[in-house]
Amino acid sequence: MTKVTDDYGNRATKGEYPEAAAEVARQTYRWDMVRGSMQGIVEACWITFALLVAIRVFDAPDMVKAILPGSYSLGLLMTPLLIYIVSRKGGTAGKLCAIFSGLSGFAMIAALSAPIMFVYVVFMVLAAAFLALMVPLLTKIYSSNYPTRERGSRVSTTMVLGALVGAGYAYGGGLLLDLDLQFYRIVFLGAGLALFVNIIAFQKMPSVAISREPTAGAGRHFRHALRNRVFCVILVAWMFQGFGVQMTFPIRVEYLAHERYGINATNEEIGLIMGAIPLLSHILSAKVWGYLFDRLNFITLRIVMNLIGMLSIFLVFFTSSLWVIGAGMGLYGVSLSGGRLLWQLWVVKVANPDQVPAYMGIHTSLTGVRGVLSPFVAYLLIGHTNPQLFGWIATVIIAIGIGLMLPLRSYFVGR
Repeated sequence: MTKVTDDYGNRATKGEYPEAAAEVARQTYRWDMVRGSMQGIVEACWITFALLVAIRVFDAPDMVKAILPGSYSLGLLMTPLLIYIVSRKGGTAGKLCAIFSGLSGFAMIAALSAPIMFVYVVFMVLAAAFLALMVPLLTKIYSSNYPTRERGSRVSTTMVLGALVGAGYAYGGGLLLDLDLQFYRIVFLGAGLALFVNIIAFQKMPSVAISREPTAGAGRHFRHALRNRVFCVILVAWMFQGFGVQMTFPIRVEYLAHERYGINATNEEIGLIMGAIPLLSHILSAKVWGYLFDRLNFITLRIVMNLIGMLSIFLVFFTSSLWVIGAGMGLYGVSLSGGRLLWQLWVVKVANPDQVPAYMGIHTSLTGVRGVLSPFVAYLLIGHTNPQLFGWIATVIIAIGIGLMLPLRSYFVGR
């Protein structure tokens, strides 16, 4: 009988058969759908309302508001240390994800009871950081439990479900906040409970062991990643592209919510434009990105995604029309859908299965660096410029990243 091939990642171990590997993929997919739907609630709360509450409930100053968008990235910054420790101690990816999901849930619920701005910010930072620590571990689960030709399709389907749930939650949360701003506690409570549900989902996924390695073994994977020229060039290019996109996000909320820019949208409008519309366009495009990821050149796909993102920046910051801004956020959702999928899975195209955690750890760490810095740069820039000039600066930064990535297109032919 034919044994499982290397297409099944870590499930391609001696003694396992195709039927067993297929069942592993099905069970992972089933519980990842649960996780993804709950993640939609959490992301709707975080993306749409965390900064809005800081602006309208706590009247936070700019530099404090910059901390919130960067807190998820703070968790990403810590991932190499996490992977290093885990590779020495061993354990399973699902169990660790369950622990971090629980810690994030407790922090989210603590934030909703915060009496002052400082306490609110601290617990929201912790909630986002714990959430981010799950990212390389989830990629390990995908690379181990899904066959190569199905990864993009399965992960994108999970994203579709999460975006659908998140879109409804974002719009409903905006309506609730228009009734009373203090109802943000109800919105955050829902996100905290969703994270507790994900504890069960992670524990039900087929176990993916993280092999215990000596210090030298763990360090070898990191050194191998840093000596991989293609990997390093992509990291630098991604740094520019990601920085340009990430610096715009808090300013999009600021542009709609703060009275100084003249729009002063309602909470319902902000929930619709910043949450529901991009998440719905995320839904409509996710399966397309998944299909293309499994079949087309990675560099081409990334460039197309960035061009869509650049167009969305122009539509958002070069008008005060909510209809045009909504269209821009729709394109942002399309770009975000492709960006998340590529961000989560691209390292499997340049790393062997046992090296994925180390590669992903470095990748997520650099994402953390730009994610921590970009909100502060964004608020400094918007304090000395106008939204239109700010939009131009962001698109130029993205264009530099595209230029750095273009020469690598031939490397990914057939991969």
